[in-house]
Amino acid sequence: MKTVEVTADMPLSDVADAVSTESILLTRDHEPFAAVVSLHELTSDTLRLKVVQDFREVVERARAEYRAGKYSTLEEVKREFGL
Repeated sequence: MKTVEVTADMPLSDVADAVSTESILLTRDHEPFAAVVSLHELTSDTLRLKVVQDFREVVERARAEYRAGKYSTLEEVKREFGL
């Protein structure tokens, strides 16, 4: 995977050119913040499976945090947001 340092004045076309042949990792101030995946490497089925897997991982992490007592009650959330 290629890495591209993104700047505020970088045209989107530069990013598109970079991703035309391979996936790239975007960085800002040398810190990764996003990945752009080339469609040449990805089928719609592969993408769908990846999204489902990512969602499953989020759900499992949330369940583990809940079991560990790391959650907020509805009243705490309302108080925090002034509702």
